[in-house]
Amino acid sequence: MSSRFFVKHRWLAILAGLIMAKVLIFHGYGPYYGKVVEAKSGKPVADAVVLFRYNTLTLGLGQGYHQYADAVEVLSDEKGIFYIPRRWVAPLRIFHLPAPVRVRIFRPGFGLFPIHEQSDHRFGPFGSLPEDQEVTVKLPRLKTMGERWQNLDDTLVEIPPEKRRLYNYILKEEVKALDKLAFDKLPGLVEVPPPPGLSKEQLEKLRRIPGGHWR
Repeated sequence: MSSRFFVKHRWLAILAGLIMAKVLIFHGYGPYYGKVVEAKSGKPVADAVVLFRYNTLTLGLGQGYHQYADAVEVLSDEKGIFYIPRRWVAPLRIFHLPAPVRVRIFRPGFGLFPIHEQSDHRFGPFGSLPEDQEVTVKLPRLKTMGERWQNLDDTLVEIPPEKRRLYNYILKEEVKALDKLAFDKLPGLVEVPPPPGLSKEQLEKLRRIPGGHWR
């Protein structure tokens, strides 16, 4: 009886399987690793926030668009090195495909990767770093307060706050360093708590402007 039922409804079962294959995306990204350095000198940039946004791509008749699926952030170490292990992303979405990652690398006093006009553009407009390949990301040093204002970016609104605590915190500290009364220019940053798991010394280092100057 069961075999007859399967034969009779085999096309329905195949169709259901195809639909489920498009509903559940299970894709592994990474690992990603490399070094953040100053563009001119090649010196390592420590305590840079490296933020990865994982995406899916919609399928349709027109041009598809990227939709947030997950995110992870790390800090570069004293040698400028960062490492993000392989990460599996499995959102439940209809007619979506895995899409390239979007990356932000931010350290006050340096051009935001990949937004700044003098940033390292070898990896495309979204900074889609290659998987399992060591890279060196070059950040230009900013020279004026005006350059630092133009360098601020809070467009990653689709990433939940708990997924970008380091990025939000260091962005808030940079705004405070530039103008303590300017929080209205970047809404949502006033009540950003310090990221958990960092010592007082690490938080002080995040607030420090490269070159030995304090806010």
